[in-house]
Amino acid sequence: MRQIAIAALFVALGAVPSAAQMQAQDRATKEVSDPARTLIVNEAMIFTDFGKTSAVRFTPGTYVMEAEDDDYVYYRAPDQIEYRVFRNGRPDGRFMPGGIYFNKALISLVPAGAYLTVDGTHKTLTWKLGAEFIRLEGDKWVRSK
Repeated sequence: MRQIAIAALFVALGAVPSAAQMQAQDRATKEVSDPARTLIVNEAMIFTDFGKTSAVRFTPGTYVMEAEDDDYVYYRAPDQIEYRVFRNGRPDGRFMPGGIYFNKALISLVPAGAYLTVDGTHKTLTWKLGAEFIRLEGDKWVRSK
């Protein structure tokens, strides 16, 4: 119980970083199928980096758990996720297969993020989601446990 309170304090104080691109990190995963473990995104969510030069967009719908590794659980998006790069004020969007990952650790500076699906047993972490994303739980998204 104490760990949950500490994690909530980190989020409330904004100690968990906001959304940001990250150095791509390749992960070997194990395919998992559990229809009871889902993430429901109620409406489209767009997260931009600090400089507002790039963004990631998640479509609404049911994201299904598709894989896990020692550190993360991966939920596949119902549609491709969109990566945007802003050039001269105009977005250049790329749609790619992937979804949202969650850190298994109770307390983490990067509790979630975006990933690309390479294949059934390989994912590439591409984007960090922090306090801004976590604060939307219950309103913009809900995850079954």
